[in-house]
Parts: sequence; C-alpha cells; structure tokens
Amino acid sequence: MRLTDKQLEIMDVFWESNVPMTIADIIEASCNKSWSNNSIYKLIEQLLIKGVVIVAHASAGSANYAKAYTAAISLDEFMVKHIAEINKDRKHSIRLSFTAIVDAMMQLKDEWEDE
Repeated sequence: MRLTDKQLEIMDVFWESNVPMTIADIIEASCNKSWSNNSIYKLIEQLLIKGVVIVAHASAGSANYAKAYTAAISLDEFMVKHIAEINKDRKHSIRLSFTAIVDAMMQLKDEWEDE
C-alpha cells in the first residue's frame, strides 16, 4: 500500500489523535496549517478510495466539511502492508526487512531511554 507524502501527513494526524476528525480538525492538528479545506477534502477522498480512512459520522443533510473521518487501519497495520507490498515477489526479503525494522526500533528505543 503506497501513500504520497501528503497522504501520509494526513494519516499521521489520524494516528496521533485516535478520534474522528473533521476537515477543520485535521487542518488544526496538522503541521501544515496552510492547507485549504478543499485540498484536505481531496486528500481524504483519495484515502477513502484506498480504504485507509473511513467516515466515522456525518451530520444529517450537512456539507462534506461536517463529516468526521478516522483511520481505518493502525500505523502498525499500514507498515506491515507497506513492507509486504514492497517485498511481494521476494518472500525471503520480508524476513530480512522485518529483522532490520526490529533492530532499528530497538536502537531507537535505547536512544530514547538514554535521553
């Protein structure tokens, strides 16, 4: 599963919040405050098509900006799917990639604990 940098930025907002968010909420929580409602809406539509975002709820008869969205998959699930896609035709590489990721995460954990 491949996402663009902008799509990943939106997903990061969802993964960090863990609550349904409107487009206005997304803009407020995002590092990129210059995004317009329209650009966020287009990104959300792309993420809905890819199945990584769902509509959590919407006000009856309201415009699109009143819908609240949430992540359909966790960051962990996304990472597993992403690695699997990269290694689709190289089954032995999945084991190597997973080992490398675990090693890198353990090193980061040690660095964070040292701070």
